[in-house]
Amino acid sequence: MAKRKLIHPPYSRFQGYMKENGIKLQDVANLIGRTVPRVSSNNNGYNDYYLDEVIKICDHFGIEEEIFRPK
Repeated sequence: MAKRKLIHPPYSRFQGYMKENGIKLQDVANLIGRTVPRVSSNNNGYNDYYLDEVIKICDHFGIEEEIFRPK
């Protein structure tokens, strides 16, 4: 099995925010109409969110889009 290639650094700040606020992958998946594995893959850098998904996530949870930018 070939190792998957990262397409961006993991969204560590968003993952930390999710953990600190008790947000589950399923919560994000339901919000944007994706599967839990897809959200996990996005967060870990193997896939990416569409801009409209980022906007929906930020609006829903009251966070800035900066959380999705690498440090």
